[in-house]
Amino acid sequence: SIKVVDYMNKIGCKTHLTIVGSNQKAKSKNLSVINFLDKNNNKQKKKLINLIQSSHFNILMSKAEGYGVVFIEASSLGLYNIAYNVGGVSGAIKNKFNGKLFNKKDNYKVIARYLVRLFNNKENYNKKSISSYNYYHQNINWTSISDKFNKMINNLIKK
Repeated sequence: SIKVVDYMNKIGCKTHLTIVGSNQKAKSKNLSVINFLDKNNNKQKKKLINLIQSSHFNILMSKAEGYGVVFIEASSLGLYNIAYNVGGVSGAIKNKFNGKLFNKKDNYKVIARYLVRLFNNKENYNKKSISSYNYYHQNINWTSISDKFNKMINNLIKK
């Protein structure tokens, strides 16, 4: 993610990355690091929501990942997710609906150029943000997941 942001700045797209939930030191002028925010603490939860709402993308380029609740949280606030298609990520991100899944072999320049193109096309960027928000509300929130689960159970009982 840091290489993506540094390259975006290099090619003229002023960009800043804020990492939440890490204790690494910021090694770039284009980077801020916030250790841990406790969502059970109202003040810290509000800070996290404000960070998400003031962001343009949620980018998490993990080489391996479980389900990735962070993608769902970002979608709930209309952020478009950027990630490698690894592990359980595709369970939380539906490619081109609430995010873009990249091949693990894609390098940071490919990802950076995609983000610059998307960000420079405000109409398309807004559509992606709305799509992410809608995808969350229609498919990956607790109510829709429990409804789907109940339908599956009821169908099994009927058989």
